[in-house]
Amino acid sequence: MTHYRQLSSALFILNAPKGIGQPTFIEPDDGDRSALIGSWAYEEDENFIYTFNANGTGSYTVYGETVDFTYTDNGSSVEIVFDDAPGTFDYTIDGNTLVLVDSTETEVRYLKQ
Repeated sequence: MTHYRQLSSALFILNAPKGIGQPTFIEPDDGDRSALIGSWAYEEDENFIYTFNANGTGSYTVYGETVDFTYTDNGSSVEIVFDDAPGTFDYTIDGNTLVLVDSTETEVRYLKQ
């Protein structure tokens, strides 16, 4: 299932009766929630933490220094954009373990916090 995350997890669509647009707020159903949502610490050093928010934003913290990003969860891969520099990672989640796989096929394990 492919999901395109916007800067908000809710969708706004225009409902235009008689030519007048009125925004309609639609709550995402539970099936639209990314399995990535939450904080994940690097298995070998808990000072490296990814946090994925439900609204398609997140942060990466390294020894207390945080960089914000946006992301798109495509179901089996995630595109993360730091300052207009995108990176795509395949991923799997098994219980409380997130495995990110980069373009060189390197697997990095993170534990749910």
